[in-house]
Amino acid sequence: MLLGSLPFVSIGLISYSLYLWHFPLLAFLKNITLDMYGNIELGIVMVATIILSIISYKYVEVPVRRDVS
Repeated sequence: MLLGSLPFVSIGLISYSLYLWHFPLLAFLKNITLDMYGNIELGIVMVATIILSIISYKYVEVPVRRDVS
């Protein structure tokens, strides 16, 4: 029941995009801050990762799945 709830299902849907976006954004943060970043910068990267993952899911994954089917 808990794993079927909307937040868990939503994270599951964008999980592949999260996987693809998190590392490049963290690497970019590391490069621009020279390893001296705090919780605020890390939070911004986390929010950006989620936003980019939602956009990637909606405009890349879903249309590709629709075309292949």
